[in-house]
Amino acid sequence: MTPHMNMRSSRPVAAVLGLFVIALCAMTLGHPERALAFPEDTETQGEISSDLNGVWLVVHRLKFNRPTPRATPGADALPTTRIFNVINLFKITHLTKEAASEARGVRAKQIEASVAKAKAQIAKDAAATTPEDNAEGELEGGSRVIVPQIPRAPGYDPAMHAGDKVTINLLDVDLPKSIDESFQAAQKLEVGYEPSDKDLAVLRSSWQTLLRKKDTEYNRIEWKVVSPTFYDQGLKADPMLTDTKFAITATQSMVPRPSQPNRNIVIYGIREVTDGTMNGTHSRAIMATAPFPIPIEMHGQAEMIKIADLPDPKSSAPKKEKPAS
Repeated sequence: MTPHMNMRSSRPVAAVLGLFVIALCAMTLGHPERALAFPEDTETQGEISSDLNGVWLVVHRLKFNRPTPRATPGADALPTTRIFNVINLFKITHLTKEAASEARGVRAKQIEASVAKAKAQIAKDAAATTPEDNAEGELEGGSRVIVPQIPRAPGYDPAMHAGDKVTINLLDVDLPKSIDESFQAAQKLEVGYEPSDKDLAVLRSSWQTLLRKKDTEYNRIEWKVVSPTFYDQGLKADPMLTDTKFAITATQSMVPRPSQPNRNIVIYGIREVTDGTMNGTHSRAIMATAPFPIPIEMHGQAEMIKIADLPDPKSSAPKKEKPAS
């Protein structure tokens, strides 16, 4: 958290503000924010045994029962299930518990150092300034440092947030033309999209240069990555999450548009993890705009295929300060 100074003085505050900027820079060093079209947050609960670090092609295959059509003489019978596909790119960084704990400790020390510097500067300014009476006859001055605190809900379990640190970003980009054509062909036939080796090769060579969509549908995404130990009652009761290694959930707030959903709730239940792939269940509830939100639920499967490795996230975590020589 960034320390704030509560200034109740009419004296010049340039020096104090200058120190505040220095403290802020020190606290955010090593944490540059990637320019995103919409804000995203990730909360990690517990330890995740699988290594999620990388860029992933996520293929969602949502299943719907096909209405029984009238029999047509000479025509092939249609499958009883039709598939609606959704494909995304996820960029995921993953710090293990040990690395995340070290980063949290370094971060806490950075905040302590920033607060100490701010307090020292306030004391120095106070010693060099003659307090003045205000209109009520009270002494002006009395500056102090305020460190905002995140309120904790009743029953907060510190162990829940003492594990790994995962950060998910949805790369809302236009996919290469060849992949979009294959995807649209599967949509037209109402069958599951299966990325070919050629599709994956194209993505592996081009994902860093893909252009962001000009008209995104997302306003904000709040992610959670949860180990089974910390499944809440809702996740425990979900049959789609039975025997899963971990779950990924997201609340997607959508850009307000007429006759469009205003929120999506998505859940991934990861059951199988192999070298470079993850498979499991997928559910989503689309909250349609109405006088009262009407959820439209869909279920199916999700496959995540790693298309790129990322640098070890420990290299960008806060570093321990070297002792002054």
